[in-house]
This record gives sequence, C-alpha cells and structure tokens, in this order.
Amino acid sequence: MKLRQPLLALLFIEAFAMTSFSQTILLEGKTYKGKLLKNENHTYIITVEKGGEAALTVMQQGVDAAIDLFDPESKKIKTFDSPNGNEGPEPISFVALSAGNYQVHIYPLINESGTESEKEKLKEQNQGDYEINDITILSATDYQQKLAKEKEIWDWAKENANTITKPDLSITAKIFDLQFTEQEIDSMYDNVKELNQGVKQLHSLPLDKSIHMSI
Repeated sequence: MKLRQPLLALLFIEAFAMTSFSQTILLEGKTYKGKLLKNENHTYIITVEKGGEAALTVMQQGVDAAIDLFDPESKKIKTFDSPNGNEGPEPISFVALSAGNYQVHIYPLINESGTESEKEKLKEQNQGDYEINDITILSATDYQQKLAKEKEIWDWAKENANTITKPDLSITAKIFDLQFTEQEIDSMYDNVKELNQGVKQLHSLPLDKSIHMSI
C-alpha cells in the first residue's frame, strides 16, 4: 500500500503535466513554438470576451498543418487550412459570439483519400515545426473602434481609387493605429483595384439620352 500511493501520485503528476502542456493558454504579444509529430493534436486556449476579436498566425516550418477552432462549449466553428503547403502562415481570426475559452487545435494535415499505406507514408513525411505569433485579443469596445477605423480607411480608399497604391494603404493603416498582415493589405488593394476598374467601365458606357438625370 505504501508503494502504491507514491506510484499513483507520480502518475497523477505526469497526467497533469501532459494536460497542461497540451492546453497552453495563448497570451497577447507572446510567441509559442511547437513540433508536430504524426497523429499529434496540439491544443491551445485563447480567452475572449463576448463581441471581442482574437487573431493569431500559425507559421508552418516544415509541416502542413490544419487548425480547428472550437467555441467555449467545444463546438467546432471552423477549420483553417491555406493552400500554401508545409511552409508559410496560417492566419486565424474570429469574433467571439460568447465569452469564454476558445480552443485552437493544430494537427498535421493528411489526405484521407489515399490507401492506408499512402496515408501512413504521408504521416511520416508531414512532421515539423511551427510557431504561433502575432496574437492580438481585442475587447468588444476595441473591436468596434477597429471596425470604425477600418471603415474610414475604406471610405478614403474609395474616394482615391484612381491614384491609390499598396504602400498608401499601409501608411494610412499606421495613421489610424491599425495593424494589417501583408495578406490583408493585398486583399484590400485587390478590392480597390476592382473598384477602380468598375468605375472606369462605368464611365466608358454611353449615356442613354432618353433617361433624365437629376443632379
């Protein structure tokens, strides 16, 4: 009996340590590094208030990872998997519909359509490092302020669609104290170019003189 109690205590400590490692709490401004081996699923917790926003980037460094997001009730919200292979960023962002601890599950992506031997080979190959960075957690108030600033930028971009350049968007974001990833800047610039093209096409259309225009 005396030998059994220390053994049970040791097993309890080991189990607690494994649970703590597998559910690391993500803190704003911190960087976290991990290594994914086959069949592993690393779980991280990020706490967000209702109406707040959380964003982070999983930087793949030799492993093609997929990321599942779960709400505080452990219901799956979304799977993130950009088509960039085993290198590069997996950006994640979401708005919290309820307050609590959201789970971020990171695991090696495996194509389930192959044979068992093919899938096992892929599991052996798809192992590697990753890094979690660019973590931001906004309160509901801060998120609403961010949306208002983004609207100001978009309104400015629409007014200047003919002459705007990609660096202009980055500079304007800094003026409004906003931080965007390169992908977000690229997306915004693509939208501006589409808007500009639409305006040009509209101006090139002939006017129907039978339609009265009001000023």
